[in-house]
Amino acid sequence: MLSYLLFIVFGTVVAHPPTHAFAVHQVYDFPNPGSWIENLAVRSDGHILATRLDVPQLYEFSPLIPNSKPTLIHAFPSTAGFTGLTGITELAGHPDVFAFIAGNFSAAAVRTKPGGCAVWRVDMRQRTPTVSEIAHIPQASVPNGMASLDAAEHAVLISDSTLGNVWRLDLRSGAYTVAIDDPKMNKVRPNATESVNGIRIFGGYLYFTNSDALFFARIPIHANGTASGPSEIVAYAVGKGLMFDDFAIDDDGTAYVATGNGNVVTQITPDGRAAIIAGNLNSTELASPTSVQFGRTERDRRTIYVTTAGGLEAPINGTVIVGAQLASVDLSW
Repeated sequence: MLSYLLFIVFGTVVAHPPTHAFAVHQVYDFPNPGSWIENLAVRSDGHILATRLDVPQLYEFSPLIPNSKPTLIHAFPSTAGFTGLTGITELAGHPDVFAFIAGNFSAAAVRTKPGGCAVWRVDMRQRTPTVSEIAHIPQASVPNGMASLDAAEHAVLISDSTLGNVWRLDLRSGAYTVAIDDPKMNKVRPNATESVNGIRIFGGYLYFTNSDALFFARIPIHANGTASGPSEIVAYAVGKGLMFDDFAIDDDGTAYVATGNGNVVTQITPDGRAAIIAGNLNSTELASPTSVQFGRTERDRRTIYVTTAGGLEAPINGTVIVGAQLASVDLSW
């Protein structure tokens, strides 16, 4: 997510050729290099909400309408003290209401400035969306991925990529506490910029990526989001030095993981087999992918949508960056 802030290069990156290459379709490219889409959430009507990391802005896309342009849903003023947005998730039991993270990210140190992070709510149920604050979480360092617990819990889980843990935030009271602090969520290198990154809940497990340790893992959880057993590694990245980011999980448990510095999407089966299925290390079609989600309509249920940082995480061929992208990959054939 934030690796570009310090322009750190994780050794030599070697991406294996795709085992089965699916075509990538560009839904929208921001015209300005230097833009960064960090994460996305898909609405039930097929529209997509996406967070920008380079600016504190939330956009909506209409991927099923050809040549459509994104709509700015909300932009925080400079007086709000936020410089970018990260994770976003739909709230369980509240269709079309989403929580997202806003932070004041420092380029001098990969963390938010003191008191500079908050979770906000965007209600998309009315013609004019409303945005309101849920809670400040000043003890968080780099809150990144987010996943909603069951509706009865009224809570979300938030990964902290610097502290290497997962927070639980109560949506009603605003109280937050560390839900999971597992060694596999920690950094491997002391100077690494990220550890635990994307998180998703599936089948009684919290699945997560560790960008520094280069693996995809899971840990069983209770309904309240705390661990109910030991964690386990599901799969490592296919190519040398490739770093996993956020991801989507299909109904059968297959994961599709944004692999940012490889410019690819990696497929990981439930039994741990990993293969690159879209993108290419030397191509701009998926320039530093950051997150993945499945479509939710009959037209696009077998399509994954991929957001990108435009190559900011790792410039293509060492020099090329483009505008942030929303791309689609049809998995139906």
